[in-house]
Amino acid sequence: MAASPDIAELYRPRFEQKFSQHMGLELESWLPERVIISLDIQEHHLNPAGMVHGGVLMSVLDTAATLSGCYAPTLEARKAAMTLAMNTNFISAVTHGRVSAVGRKRGGGKSIFMSVAELFDDRDNLVAVAEATMRYRHSSIQKR
Repeated sequence: MAASPDIAELYRPRFEQKFSQHMGLELESWLPERVIISLDIQEHHLNPAGMVHGGVLMSVLDTAATLSGCYAPTLEARKAAMTLAMNTNFISAVTHGRVSAVGRKRGGGKSIFMSVAELFDDRDNLVAVAEATMRYRHSSIQKR
């Protein structure tokens, strides 16, 4: 059986719009049930204590967790989902460099799926872990 293609290149132009562009998120790789999202830390991502704001880290994790269950080999077959619940555990602080989240779909059905996303700094230290429950947005598959 042929391996599924990495669709990051196909989706990157759509991904690099709106919120993702505003945050500076980058779609590195997107395979079935696995996605990698990265962010180069900028001054505006920091809180007053000089650490990356938890909401910024959660946005990276949420994006990876959501996309992990939305793989589609063509734009016409694309899927969308929304977060129903997400539990995040912060393990270490980040002040600079690059972070990357690896999102993996864990299971689910036609409407709901579960995923996990792990966030690493540029030295491969674990920064945070999120477990999420997502719901597919069936109506969002229409052309936009």
